[in-house]
Amino acid sequence: MFESLTRHWTTLPEVLRGAAISTGWILLVTVVVILSVAFTTRADDGVLQGARFGLTHGVLIAPTFYPIIPRIVDGQWQSQWPDSANGDLSNSDTAFYAYRVTAPAGVAVAASGVVVDQAQSGDTQSQIVLSGPMRDIALAVGDLKLTQRTTADGISVNAWTLPEHAADGPTLAQQGVDQVQNLETRVGPYPFPQLDIVDAPGAFGGVEYPGLVYIGVVGGQNGFEEATVHEVGHQWFYSLIGDDQLLQPWLDEAAASYTELLYNEKIHGAQAARQYLAYFQSEAKSASDPNLPIGLPVDQYKGLNDYA
Repeated sequence: MFESLTRHWTTLPEVLRGAAISTGWILLVTVVVILSVAFTTRADDGVLQGARFGLTHGVLIAPTFYPIIPRIVDGQWQSQWPDSANGDLSNSDTAFYAYRVTAPAGVAVAASGVVVDQAQSGDTQSQIVLSGPMRDIALAVGDLKLTQRTTADGISVNAWTLPEHAADGPTLAQQGVDQVQNLETRVGPYPFPQLDIVDAPGAFGGVEYPGLVYIGVVGGQNGFEEATVHEVGHQWFYSLIGDDQLLQPWLDEAAASYTELLYNEKIHGAQAARQYLAYFQSEAKSASDPNLPIGLPVDQYKGLNDYA
């Protein structure tokens, strides 16, 4: 298994983007430490609200589905599980990933990284996926319809929607393109060749992972632009510019929320951005304690409204 995956690392330059490739040289120094851990994870069906892992509307959403090596913080393993489920539940260092996805033939597979090899045998398909440097990875498997758009610099933005939400696919993809292009101009280059945006009802408003985000409100009455723009913003703040999501979640959440203002200013105009800022100010005033410090660990916020 390890050899069959690592032989694909020769395609790594095709997976990476940006300045490293433009120079024409990539130096890889490899130190291989093999840790073998057998594990089985069960995905429960009928996850409707607060979905982080499981089957929602027949689609498997599987973020951080594998054992991770905890970070060392102040000399201690960061292995505690937050008491609150209001925000992120895990934190990990950036790494390269090589993994194989085996699934029934005919279903869609969206995964962090780039598919470098695939095969089908009877009723089963398999894909080998490689990633550039990522904080963690996620995937989705199920009956999803693809709408694809491409940014001006060639990034593929893939919107994966449930069949009943297929009409929203073009809008979802275009919002992703607009935010990626906006933040490439305002912040810096998007580091991966593609971005998957997955329709996952129940996944809160949305949940971010490098190269892939879940949007939990597609098809809802209040729209999904806010959630989509925010989660795409996390591709820069948390993914590219890292922070400790458990101890200092405000560093990425506040920055991702700020990217919503940048998006509204670019796409909808200055007046829309001012109205959006007023909305944020009213949200802050509605917290259980408006004077609550912003720099608390994730499990010290009483509720989702205080955290968000």
